[in-house]
Amino acid sequence: MEGAAVAQACTVNKIPFVILRSISDLAGDDAGISYEDFSEKASHTSARLVRGMLAELGRM
Repeated sequence: MEGAAVAQACTVNKIPFVILRSISDLAGDDAGISYEDFSEKASHTSARLVRGMLAELGRM
């Protein structure tokens, strides 16, 4: 929901934007990974993605 508000505000003001989202954990007791473990993994993955995106933007 928050992403939609950011997207709308950026679109109206003609500002480029990217929204990154991830699932925090699986529902139920049989989830294969804890929230804490997933949170750490997701933050590293997101950081790697953002660094790659910034590197690509720097080449433009």
